Amino acid sequence: MSVDFINTISISNINIDYKELKVKHLKVIYKTLIGETPEPSNVFNNFNNILCNVTNLSKTKILELSIIEYFLLLFTIRCTSIGDTIFAELTDTKNTKIEININKLITLLQDINTVEILAPDKVADFTILYRIPSIRDCITFNTEKNLDSLYSYFVHSIICKDVSINFYEKDFATKQLLLNELPAKLTATIIKKVYEIIETFNKINLLGNITPLKSKSLSFNFNIENLIFIIKLLFGDQLMSLYDNILTLCKYTHFTPEYIEESTPGEYFLYIKKLKALNSKQDNNIPPQNENFSEPFSDLPPITSRSEFTP
Repeated sequence: MSVDFINTISISNINIDYKELKVKHLKVIYKTLIGETPEPSNVFNNFNNILCNVTNLSKTKILELSIIEYFLLLFTIRCTSIGDTIFAELTDTKNTKIEININKLITLLQDINTVEILAPDKVADFTILYRIPSIRDCITFNTEKNLDSLYSYFVHSIICKDVSINFYEKDFATKQLLLNELPAKLTATIIKKVYEIIETFNKINLLGNITPLKSKSLSFNFNIENLIFIIKLLFGDQLMSLYDNILTLCKYTHFTPEYIEESTPGEYFLYIKKLKALNSKQDNNIPPQNENFSEPFSDLPPITSRSEFTP
């Protein structure tokens, strides 16, 4: 029975135990992120399965995480498993390489004042409580592109005197029925608040503290393409490099593919570095390896209007 090193992170006052990723998880991630526009449901179904595998969270709890909680968890697992720095190369500025510190991104997300952003509204005898949507919510309303359905995903509950209606527990049809039955003043208040929340998130720029990227913006918002782009930036899509290096490690170190896939990314990168060092010392005709294993680069294309999410 294998024993994994366990780490713990506190997110929204909940302690989450998690293990390091393994190379087999990287392979799934790379497969998932292949192509210019990966299908959102496919991307997050695979990531949710990985999170179920490496954390003590149930699938249900993972689906309930807000986008802030979800990415805090992803950022942290990435830091622990691969490292806290992303090395990226700009495709629109020749030979410009940058470093993105993931710990700073974590701090940026932790500093989002959700208490202020989600401040309840009071309208007559009604109190409206709000929430940050989950990844599943974002996939749904980005796909539907239906303004009437958008607002309900930001409402947690509506309280009138001693009666509380929890929106997040209702199915789509029930949410729509409830919204349609609300007084016009209440609906107008919800719409105004949702616009304010969206505008606030559109202004959260993950690249804001990186000098070479002052002219660019990558909003941490509810645009599902943006969220997938952030994941690509975190992990890359180096599937063929992974296959090439597994083959080389098996050939020259006699590791089995199964052993390598059960290794952590840190161990995997170390094996590659050791093999390159051995090759350099012994000149034993081992083919040169991809130079980017210890410091993997991923392209960072120009970021334009797609960073916006406007209902």
